[in-house]
Amino acid sequence: MKEKTLTWLEQVLSQARETNKIPLLFLHHKVLAHNEKVQQGFVLNNASNVLDLVATYQVPVAFSGHIHLQDITKSPTLPKFYEITTSAFSIAESHIAHVTLQPDQLNYEVENFDPRPYFTAAQRKKPDLNDYPNYLVQRYEAVGASMAENTLYRIGIKDEALIQSAKEMVGSANLRYFTGHNSLTTEEQAAIQTDPGYQFLQETSTRLARQVEQSLNDPNTPNNQSLTLELP
Repeated sequence: MKEKTLTWLEQVLSQARETNKIPLLFLHHKVLAHNEKVQQGFVLNNASNVLDLVATYQVPVAFSGHIHLQDITKSPTLPKFYEITTSAFSIAESHIAHVTLQPDQLNYEVENFDPRPYFTAAQRKKPDLNDYPNYLVQRYEAVGASMAENTLYRIGIKDEALIQSAKEMVGSANLRYFTGHNSLTTEEQAAIQTDPGYQFLQETSTRLARQVEQSLNDPNTPNNQSLTLELP
């Protein structure tokens, strides 16, 4: 963030304090690292300067984008500060978010949005757009499956049954990761972790096993679909 923008931001936050208003921060790049995959190039280089202002002026939440996945992250150093990313229309489930403000509370809730009623007649004739929600689900599963297939082929795995199992597992993981459904129950996690396909990935590809692992449980904020904050 440019120095002049930081100066402007501090002026606005100061005005909010003077007028007894609670500031909410909106920006494109992030001020918090949401996970190990989206840090360099996704988090502001001088995020610490922004977080200093967040702490000084008691900003409760930031709404940001750029990473195109559904995620809510709590700051590890500022216990009352959260950053929320709502995934893009081009991501499975096409999320939109509802933010409801009350004098002492903020509520954030994700809604799965179906854009098809807004398509033109010509657009609806295209198979992908006519079945857009399912197309996106299949697309994100396919991206993960392709990643698994290419990785295993590169390391010399030829067993088609094992490759197919890995494709299905990583495909489902990729979908959960981007849609924010990465907080499974203990039973659901155990079912995946004891699956022979997962054990195969642990033995053959640390990268793919980690991809699945990240989609099972979000240790920071288990619920990435909704948040209720008590405002200062």
